[in-house]
Amino acid sequence: MARIRPAEAKRVLLGTHYDTRSWADKDPNPAVRQNPISGANDGGSGVAVLIALAEAWRTAPPAYGVDIVFFDGEDFGREGEWDDYFLGSKAWVRDHPDYKVEWGVILDMVGDAALKICKEQTSVDKAPQVVERLWSAAQRTGAKAFADERGAPMMDDHNAFLEKGIPVALLIDFDYPFFHTDEDTPDKCAADSLGQVGRTLLEALRAP
Repeated sequence: MARIRPAEAKRVLLGTHYDTRSWADKDPNPAVRQNPISGANDGGSGVAVLIALAEAWRTAPPAYGVDIVFFDGEDFGREGEWDDYFLGSKAWVRDHPDYKVEWGVILDMVGDAALKICKEQTSVDKAPQVVERLWSAAQRTGAKAFADERGAPMMDDHNAFLEKGIPVALLIDFDYPFFHTDEDTPDKCAADSLGQVGRTLLEALRAP
């Protein structure tokens, strides 16, 4: 965890998982399905964006205090066994029962070269003000990867916070053909995609 402007009372959470899946169970090639994946997008992309934001805020701090949290154990479970997924965010919420922020954002799989981020349904239902803030910021920055469309509800690290009443939205493009395969490598990602997400978050955090 890193804290930007730690003395500021009004705070925002930005989180992502940094772990990558231990086996490529979605790979079309059975010979590599037991291989750990590189996770350039599913694990690396959110980390890259948050590190870049932290560097940017060294010279131009945000309007809010920001807590940047990197979660482990997001991608540990077997398909259909939800108890073993999202272990880091569940532990964070459990171990910080009094933790409060104004709002928050979880990033996951935001580096796809063909990035398209829809409004994830659970975020719309439980953190609509955060979704509106993000899409308004995306429009102001010209981030065309943010589609004005509803996306399916997702199980991800934001759920642990929403269950505690903390308004946290998920930014994700789940339509990624290399998900949980041996081909989730840097060549499938794009700096422009990461930049659109980063600039949107910078804009969203400029004013309370």
